[in-house]
Amino acid sequence: MSWFQLSLSLSLSLIAPSFPQLTQSQRSCYQTSLDLAVKNGLSAIAFAAISTGIYGYPSYHAARVALDTVRRFMETDDGAKLDLVVFCNFEEEDETAYSELAS
Repeated sequence: MSWFQLSLSLSLSLIAPSFPQLTQSQRSCYQTSLDLAVKNGLSAIAFAAISTGIYGYPSYHAARVALDTVRRFMETDDGAKLDLVVFCNFEEEDETAYSELAS
């Protein structure tokens, strides 16, 4: 497990609908947050697992959507402006999903 010492200069609060109508909204939450991070001159951003846990969105599906959206963004000119994207997972199931899918 890695720990990051990130100073907080801006906080974005995401409100995503609950499962099952979530996939496109989840992608939009990540994309909008990444766009806002770059627009506000941030070099790093951290995300929690959106709508998993008590909200019922399956961890592996959520991780796949998050990782895919962030990877695509990082391949763009705007993505090159970010130095670090951190996924903060509080549930062991989420951590496992992200770890397995990211490798």
